[in-house]
Amino acid sequence: MRRLKTIQNSMILTFTLLLLATVLLLGTMSFYLFSNVIRENTEKSTSQLITQLNNVIDTYIAYMIDIANVAAESGPVQELLDIPAAYVQSPEANRLRGDVGVFFNSLRTIRNDISAITLILENGDAITSSPEKQINPAVDISGIEGFMQLKAQPQSIYLSPGHVQNLIKDEYPWVISLGRSVLSRREEAFAGMLMVDLNYELIEEICMEVELGKRGYVFLVNENGDLVYHPRQQLIYSNLKSEYIDEVLELKNGNLAVVIDEEDILYTVNTSESTGWTLVGVSFLDEINSYKTQLSTIYILLALLGFSLLILLSIILSSRISRPIEQLRESMREVERGNFDIDIKVSSNNEVRELAQDCKIAIMKIRDLLEQNEREQDIKRKNELKALQAQINPHFLYNTLDSIIWMAECEMNQEVVEMTTALAEFFRLGISKGSEIVSVRSMIEHIRSYLVIQKMRYKDKLDYSLDISPDIYSFRTLKLLIQPLVENSIYHGLKEKEAGGIIKIRGRLSADRRLVFEVEDNGIGISEESFEQLMRNRSDLKTGSGIGLRNVQERIKLFFGDQYGLVYKSVVGKGTIFTITLPAIEQEQQ
Repeated sequence: MRRLKTIQNSMILTFTLLLLATVLLLGTMSFYLFSNVIRENTEKSTSQLITQLNNVIDTYIAYMIDIANVAAESGPVQELLDIPAAYVQSPEANRLRGDVGVFFNSLRTIRNDISAITLILENGDAITSSPEKQINPAVDISGIEGFMQLKAQPQSIYLSPGHVQNLIKDEYPWVISLGRSVLSRREEAFAGMLMVDLNYELIEEICMEVELGKRGYVFLVNENGDLVYHPRQQLIYSNLKSEYIDEVLELKNGNLAVVIDEEDILYTVNTSESTGWTLVGVSFLDEINSYKTQLSTIYILLALLGFSLLILLSIILSSRISRPIEQLRESMREVERGNFDIDIKVSSNNEVRELAQDCKIAIMKIRDLLEQNEREQDIKRKNELKALQAQINPHFLYNTLDSIIWMAECEMNQEVVEMTTALAEFFRLGISKGSEIVSVRSMIEHIRSYLVIQKMRYKDKLDYSLDISPDIYSFRTLKLLIQPLVENSIYHGLKEKEAGGIIKIRGRLSADRRLVFEVEDNGIGISEESFEQLMRNRSDLKTGSGIGLRNVQERIKLFFGDQYGLVYKSVVGKGTIFTITLPAIEQEQQ
């Protein structure tokens, strides 16, 4: 056997060495040239973002302080504070407590980010924005965090970290508390503390909007080192995760590189002068290194230059080798587009030629397997659909026979004859001599027989009308398309109505030469979720029907294509309209 020329000897060695040298050179140069620049730019942009976020939080806290001032200096609060201690249980004092609670509730109502507003008096009295709720008897009012601080420094503002507020009995919301002192105008002395509980979710939402790469996050600490917010706060409290809190508080502003859990972390720190809170942005350096745009740009340019040299070398050294490979590639593109009848021709005397022959054999086998699989799947689907069609609804048959027996026992001979005749006609037209395609006239007569039976069973609960254009009687269609829709309207739409149910069946030829059938009922309607559940089953498990809505849809698309099918429109409580669109097939076109 003649020894073939190998692609490996002529291409792989040369191209691999050149490519390896190019990648190593460009990668090393690019990394050392731009890594420091990218790091500095990232630190600067993150610092600006954290500063802006801190300004947003400062603005929000300042607004909450204004609300606390409005509440503390309101008329009802000041009037309550002016009442002498001897009259704190007087009717006037009780009325003022109610006015304070109503006023606090109005403030809380217009601001959904406020969880509660509470006035805590030095005498142990507490008035909340929910006066109908009971104060937790287990809470020491005077021992509430921040009370003693404000008593010692009445002009200060107290801000708590995130905590569970248990002031109201049986309620434990996660909040951030903002407190200020209230002074008695009569005695000009500390009289209590006004506390505004802010929904913790708001601070969480503000902080979570900041994106620092895919895994980065921000957290807040106060001047005492307590966490105000942290996205993984439970892990911190459980000692499953740690942060460099002391180092952050010492730094106050700037950047700090640390190692946590064997990962390089960059802290960007900004401390607010107004709240004393320190906002920390946490960035992962491995993400920063992976998104160095400038490094990637230089790398791509140098790589393109290297590959250009490789292309020139390949043209000079391996034109005879690359040409047959390109021919085989073009042939395989045709195969990818679905053309399995292509004749692969490659002018080569190396292993590419043998590869082309192997591909040709494989394509022929794939083509045969696809054709065989398509035939088998088509036969399988048709047999499956025919089997489903052959399943007679046992509930319908049993109920009809029970009705016939009952009428016979009541000597309703005429009704027995009518129902028996309709039942026989229903099954005769349903069988249709085994033919899948029937005339519109035959399909309508089949539906009419079914409705006659159901009308005799349900009496005043069911009425119907048929409005079928005579022009379409001779057109051909699939059998058992309309009957499942009528059955669905009865069992899912009208069965729950006591009386007055009506089904309207319409058929016409549209302007674009399509058959359009509509089945409309005035039943209870059907929700989108219920319709999707019906469409997931080939049979209606609720009624026992062997031909469900999904089966109708599949049969239409299998026989006529995806441009035809079943749609519905329903209003819960008013009714449902099913619409079937079919091609207009005349007798000679069948």
